[in-house]
Amino acid sequence: MMVAYSIKLYDNKTGKYEYMKEVLANTRPEAIKKFRKETGWIDIEDTILFAQPPICR
Repeated sequence: MMVAYSIKLYDNKTGKYEYMKEVLANTRPEAIKKFRKETGWIDIEDTILFAQPPICR
């Protein structure tokens, strides 16, 4: 089942997340891989891409 993951950029220096976009995928690694492919993402020093699944309340 495909899930809409929120792709966020985590800054190791500030400890803050920046929202990037939503990506439909089956797993977190797949979501990050799709994001990289769709956007042509190039890694930025001291940052990490993070895929957050939807929070059900």
